[in-house]
Amino acid sequence: MASSVVVLMSGGVDSTVAALVLKEKGYEVIGVTFNFNSRCYSVQDIDDARKMAKKIGIRHEVIDLADYFRREIIQYFLDEYRNGHTPNPCALCNRRVKLHWGVKVADEFGCEFVATGHYARVTHEDGDVHLKKALWEDKSQEYYLALIEKEHLRKLALPLGEMSKEEVREKAKEFGLEVHDKEESQDVCFVGKDYRSF
Repeated sequence: MASSVVVLMSGGVDSTVAALVLKEKGYEVIGVTFNFNSRCYSVQDIDDARKMAKKIGIRHEVIDLADYFRREIIQYFLDEYRNGHTPNPCALCNRRVKLHWGVKVADEFGCEFVATGHYARVTHEDGDVHLKKALWEDKSQEYYLALIEKEHLRKLALPLGEMSKEEVREKAKEFGLEVHDKEESQDVCFVGKDYRSF
């Protein structure tokens, strides 16, 4: 029986290609998109994830985490700003929300691993697990995963750690995935470009 993996799909090119790469390697892949009911994953992003999963030929599930996300990440962000601190919501979200729930969902579905489209690598050496930079260091995203607990890191697969962004986009284009040229998110996803109005 093939190993199984939950891929956290945002509707963007990176997580879509992560799912495709794992499927091509023989894994049984389940795409999961978290609905935060915020700008993070818009209705369009969730629809894109669903369409890309169908095109790749994998099961796709949407899980509502809006209240949890609001409580754990948005409230933290607001509290930190009120207290004069600089918040780090992306790294905290990966720990408290995405990987916390990703591992939980993977366990519920009977999957051995959870994967994301981050550009970083996980290595298993001397009985321990380590988070490392992607081979293409200009795109490396290990910083965003730095707060992940070891127990979750052990179950994490990062299939894009040895690929460049250009290779990822090209692979998506070759497979006919419409998200191959989708714009990347650059800011804190739930804030958008205008912090003051948020």
